[in-house]
Amino acid sequence: MTETADELGLLWERSACSTWFDGADAQNATSLLRREYTRLFSDPSGAAVPPWETAFLDPRGERSEFGPQLVRTAAADDARRFYRSCGWDLASNEAADHMRIELEFAASLLHCDDEEAAVDAGRMFDRFWDAHLSRWMRPFFERVAQEARHGFYGDIGRFGMEVGAALGQGVQ
Repeated sequence: MTETADELGLLWERSACSTWFDGADAQNATSLLRREYTRLFSDPSGAAVPPWETAFLDPRGERSEFGPQLVRTAAADDARRFYRSCGWDLASNEAADHMRIELEFAASLLHCDDEEAAVDAGRMFDRFWDAHLSRWMRPFFERVAQEARHGFYGDIGRFGMEVGAALGQGVQ
């Protein structure tokens, strides 16, 4: 599993993402990135790239009179079951199918130093990949790359596509 983390680290170093902040005016860069993040992922009038598996794969899906259901959906409940089976626990109001959370969980499975535990973690990663990330990781980051107006997020999108492709090919 450590090999996978090392290979993903090399992908990062070769990507343009790692150079975006070299010598940048931190205050201006932060302001620009905040606005672009909001537009891409959390704009109340409609995010360009919804970061929730449920909303991304089925934008007209589960809704209530108050808007889309994001915390308690079938995908979120299934992801939450995966997390709990590995000792992870999220706050009850956190959408378990958020890309950040799914990637953080996957990374924790890939970064296992104990050889015996790594075998089980690898199996769990494969199951989680098949059930969740394989369905939407690459299309999600492809849309990030397409929708981005700032080069940083365009590079993040392309990097995410590379990582998704590597994981989908079984780089472990």
